[in-house]
Amino acid sequence: MRFLETAVLALLLLWPGWLLAGDHYDEAAALLQPRIPVMERYLKVAETSSNPDEIAVAMNNLADAMDVIAPKIQRLARQHPGMEAEEDIPPRYAALKKRLQSLVNRFVASYPRVLPFLTYPQVFQANQRVITHLTNIGAEW
Repeated sequence: MRFLETAVLALLLLWPGWLLAGDHYDEAAALLQPRIPVMERYLKVAETSSNPDEIAVAMNNLADAMDVIAPKIQRLARQHPGMEAEEDIPPRYAALKKRLQSLVNRFVASYPRVLPFLTYPQVFQANQRVITHLTNIGAEW
């Protein structure tokens, strides 16, 4: 089912467990932390809005952020194969890991609420942008 694939890929994108090498934890955290507010803004809209235009804008903003981060994540994944499977991260990143896990859970939980809006072309297109990024990033892993 497409939703499950998207949810799993979102988990891989946001899950800080892929922060493998000690000297790359900081780089990976620097990639993720600035995108947290974008994800939070998207989730606020996805969880509350009934306006397809607002949902499409929020999705496109999320996709825009992914435009920036996706190549960097792909580069890290190529440089450090197996990063996505690493679960043991330094304690200094425990708060980031917890926050990202919360966002992943909210993202997965919000998707069924967004599904009815996929009948609107602007939401469908924005969703396709997000799915494309998640699929491409996941393909690198």
